[in-house]
Amino acid sequence: MPNKFRKSMWVKRGDFLLVEPIEEGDKVKAEICKILTPEHIKEYTKAAIWPDKFTKKPAEQEATSQNKDDSDFEDDLLPNTNRPVNRDSSDEEKDEETSSEED
Repeated sequence: MPNKFRKSMWVKRGDFLLVEPIEEGDKVKAEICKILTPEHIKEYTKAAIWPDKFTKKPAEQEATSQNKDDSDFEDDLLPNTNRPVNRDSSDEEKDEETSSEED
C-alpha cells in the first residue's frame, strides 16, 4: 500500500465514530478512537447506553422527510459548471423557432 494511504481512514456516510478530544494542536480538536459497526450499535442499544437521537427512523418517515428537505436544499444549489448541461431536443427546436421568427 502506498505511504500516503497508510494512515488514512475511510468512513462511510451514516457511520458512527467514537472520538476523544485532544488539547494539543489548533486545527485538530479530536482523535478517532473507533468506528462503530452495526454489532457495536446493537450492543450499546441492548445496554441502554445508545442515545435515542441516533436511532433510525422508520423508512416511511425518513423518505418523506428527505423529500421535503431535498427540494429546499436543491433550490439553494448553484449549477455544476464541471458538467455539460443536457438540453432536450424540444428545447433546441423552440430556440430555433424563436430565433427564426426574430429574423
